[in-house]
Amino acid sequence: MITVNGKQVEKSEIIKKAEQAAANHFKEKYNLDVEFTDHKFEPKEFASVKVYGNVKGEPEDTLDASVNFADNYSVGPVSLPQKYLK
Repeated sequence: MITVNGKQVEKSEIIKKAEQAAANHFKEKYNLDVEFTDHKFEPKEFASVKVYGNVKGEPEDTLDASVNFADNYSVGPVSLPQKYLK
């Protein structure tokens, strides 16, 4: 359990919401469908989780996103292959 804005939240719930927020971000900003394969919680003071994955169907095209779960699951910064940047 992690305390988020005064409430106890399961880590699995945070990961699920962070992955959804990041997937939405990649879809809206880069028109990419992505899948996530791993995650890492950042130090406590950052209240964020980094999610790692790839473009769907392109396992070599890896990407990641930092998602702030204390700030309504805001996304940023992100990293993705240069060929997807517009």
